[in-house]
Order: sequence, then structure tokens, then C-alpha cells
Amino acid sequence: MEDLPLTQTQEDIVASQELDEIRRPWGRLCACISSMMSIDLFEPVYTFGRAPSCDIFVDERQFPTILNVSKFHFKLSREDNDLIYITDLSKNGTFINKTKIGKNNKCVICNDDVIAIGQPSIIAYSFICDINREDFEFLPRELRQKYTITKLLGKGSFGQVRLATDKHTLEQFAIKRIDKPRSSISTRQRGNSTSIKTEVEILSSFSHAFVIQMREVFETENEVFLVLEYMSGGELTSRIRSSLPLPECEVKFIFYQILLGVRYLHLNGVTHRDLKPENVLLSTQNHYPAIKITDFGLSKIMDDISVMETVCGTVQYAAPEVLRFFEPYNRKVDVWSLGVILFYMLSRKQPFAGSSREEVAQNIVAGKITWDNKAWRSISESAKDLVKSMITVNPVFRCAIVDVFNHEWIAKDRETRRKVDEMIQSSEESIYLSADSDDSLQLPKRRRISF
Repeated sequence: MEDLPLTQTQEDIVASQELDEIRRPWGRLCACISSMMSIDLFEPVYTFGRAPSCDIFVDERQFPTILNVSKFHFKLSREDNDLIYITDLSKNGTFINKTKIGKNNKCVICNDDVIAIGQPSIIAYSFICDINREDFEFLPRELRQKYTITKLLGKGSFGQVRLATDKHTLEQFAIKRIDKPRSSISTRQRGNSTSIKTEVEILSSFSHAFVIQMREVFETENEVFLVLEYMSGGELTSRIRSSLPLPECEVKFIFYQILLGVRYLHLNGVTHRDLKPENVLLSTQNHYPAIKITDFGLSKIMDDISVMETVCGTVQYAAPEVLRFFEPYNRKVDVWSLGVILFYMLSRKQPFAGSSREEVAQNIVAGKITWDNKAWRSISESAKDLVKSMITVNPVFRCAIVDVFNHEWIAKDRETRRKVDEMIQSSEESIYLSADSDDSLQLPKRRRISF
């Protein structure tokens, strides 16, 4: 067969380079052995080994200790969630950063990770991943060694929350980065510092099926990182605003879980003070999801006789006594917020209307509730009665959390309680959570951070 002209070969090279530029590799295996070649990664899956059918084939000329290499040694794959995994296919062992993966196990591989073959000391490649620089810089080096960031979950004045995956267990977490105050001069900055400490103390002290759990806390000079369990169903707000209204039975299932979580906090001396649908997370988008209460930055740790005076929380869910400046209040402010949440879940309407924050606050203090007859037409009288008893302006006459449990809308619905109790038992946390459990829980020892 006649050789191609040189000009044609050059054109092929140029075309190949242009194609590579268009496709842009998602990663690169940088060879750490002089006889091996670096590999740009374009396809979703690559296999490495000494079998000729491998995508990355090596023989004794390339790999000095070829007996350490299995026919199919490891597999690299980029999956739909944009994570990159390495699967160990060998008997001899594949190592990531000197840690053995184990045959048929897989783990996430990230930027600057090194791959060793057969022994931790025989490093074949350093992996470079084409990742978003902002995601990469979100975590300090110590946490990047354990977790990889995939997407932004939310942001606010406190900082950011991003989805993270444990590189070895593949378990997903939400990592919340809270920026520390730059100085302790202003009242606002001192308040921010206090809220960070409070949230860390609560999350590191309590264990309850309906309170978000913290895996670890990591502190740098300028930030605090909270590694929290991830709830894939998103915020309760999104569920309420979905195209179809929530049936009353589903509302009760979710609300009963929130009640159990809030009661646990109250029994342990914590008033949340910022209860709202945005701070209730769902496990799934199914009809009967598990919930977790989150965001304890405004919570107050107190004893039975303490009162609070700080104006805080979201106005739409704030109790009248909170909005009346300098008026002391107690944990019944959480009951009010729960009543507003229940009102919103049942009707998909807010109880206190207003064109401005000030007008909404005025209507709350005056107890001027807006009832939409059409929205409440199919709601039971028992549910309406409970909402009214919770959204009572005078806290003296407002029901307490124990009264909510004893109300017929909750107390007489054994089926809902049974479903929630079964879910609790399946999570192996029923010692804390059963609706009929002992209320004499002790306040756990709390963890403190250094600033």
C-alpha cells in the first residue's frame, strides 16, 4: 500500500489537534514513569492494564515491574453526576494517595491525586481534572483530601453550602462554609461570631432523626466548615410551592416530624427562633419523606426560666412578642412559627399579608390573619382549630408544644404516628424520638470552637 503524502499526514495531525480542542479533555493522566506516556482523557470510560484490549495498554517496555500489573488493573469513569471514579479491577492492588482501593471497589478521584500500581511506592500517574476553579478553592487543602465538590446548593450572607462526596465511601454531604467576622468591633460582627459558635455547639451535641447531623467541623483562620448530612429532597418550601397542593395527610406526616424535632430541642434547652420551611429539609421528593431541621445560627441555648429579648428570625414567621422590641419572650415563639408553617402547608397561603416588611410585621402584632376561604374549603375543622391555637397573639393563651401533641388533629391520628414511628425505628434512633418516650432528656456536653 502506497504511503500517504506528507501534506496529507500534516493535515490529519492538524485536524486531530483541532478535534481535541473542540472536545476538550475532562482530565489527564500525567505519567510519573519516564517510559510511560501521559494520556488526555476524552471518553467516558478508560481501562488500564496489560491486556491488549485495554484503552491504556502497558507492557514490560513501558512499566518496569510489569508483574505488578493485572490484565485489567483499573478503570476510570466519568459519570452523569460529573464525578470521576476509579475502580480497582486487580488482585495486585490499585492505590490512591497510598491508600488501597480494594478489588471491585471504587472511589472518587480528584485533582492532584496520584495512582500507584501494585505497591504504594510505584506511582504511575498523577491525575489532573478539569474542574471549576471556584469549586476547587471552596475547601481548604485538608478537606480536599477527603471530599470532592460537585455543585452549589445555596448561598447567603453567612457563606455558601456545596454538595460534596467522600472520595472513599462515595457518601454525599452538604458542606457549609461560614465566613468568620473579620473583626470583633461591630455589634453585627460579634453577633455573627456568636451565631457560628451556637450552631457548632448544637450540631456537635445533639443526635435526633429529625435534626440535621454534623459529621465534622473544620476551622481555618477565616472560615468554619460544617460537614453536614445531605438531604436530596431539598427545602420544604419547594415542596409546598410545587404544582399540586399537599394533601392534609401528607402535611400531617411532615408536620409531625417537625414537632418531634422541635420538642427534642426544647427538652434540651434550645429554642430555634428561625423555624421556617427553608430550614426544613426533605430526604426525597416522594409523598412521605423524612425531614431534618437545620440552620441553628439564631438558636438560643437557655434553661426553663430564661427569657430572650433579641429581635431575630424571618418576619413572616416571627411571633408578635419578637417583633415588639425589647419585650421578653420564651420558647413559645417556636410554637408560633410552627403554626405559620402549618398554615402555609395546608393552604399554600401566608397568614399575614402585606406589601412591605413593615406592613407584614404590623399585621402579625395585631393578629390580623388573612383566611382564603377557597384555600381552606377542604381542610378539616380540627386542623383549622390547631392553627388558630398556635397563631395566638398573646403567648399566655398560645398553646405550648405539649398541647400541640395532645391536640386531636395529632393525638387521634394513630396511623400517621405509626408511620413516623416505623421510620424512626428503621433509622435505629427510637431511643430519643418516640412520641411516647421519656421527656427527661439531659443536655449533652457541647463542643466549642476557638474564635
